[in-house]
Amino acid sequence: MKLQRPLNEFVAATFSPFHSDGEIAPELVPVQAAFLAGQGIRTVFITGTTGECHSLTSAEKLALYAAWADAAPAHGLAVIAHVGGNSIADALTLARRASELDFAAISSLAPSYFKPGTLDVLIDWCAEIADAAPGLPFY
Repeated sequence: MKLQRPLNEFVAATFSPFHSDGEIAPELVPVQAAFLAGQGIRTVFITGTTGECHSLTSAEKLALYAAWADAAPAHGLAVIAHVGGNSIADALTLARRASELDFAAISSLAPSYFKPGTLDVLIDWCAEIADAAPGLPFY
């Protein structure tokens, strides 16, 4: 689904589901999607601000992307995917995959360990990620 612009509605920052052994549980994403849609939510933000952007591996994020790509359309949800991290290579891979899955938008925090030294470096870093998914809004 596409976003209604400007984005001025509640966006649910979802938590990533885990099994008790610490493994992700992407099979639970359809349950989350149904619940959120039933509460009137129309847009979800995945793998991001609830800490997953720093905790999940790229492979885990990609598994969750796949689960949300299947579940979200079935429940009328638009998906914004967090793609950032400390590795630009990982961010580019995630951005490209979000685009291939026809997500509604991507988002990224700046690197948090080796922080960009100047505003121009940060802008260039963000632009490189945005360029990897040119058809998607970048937040």
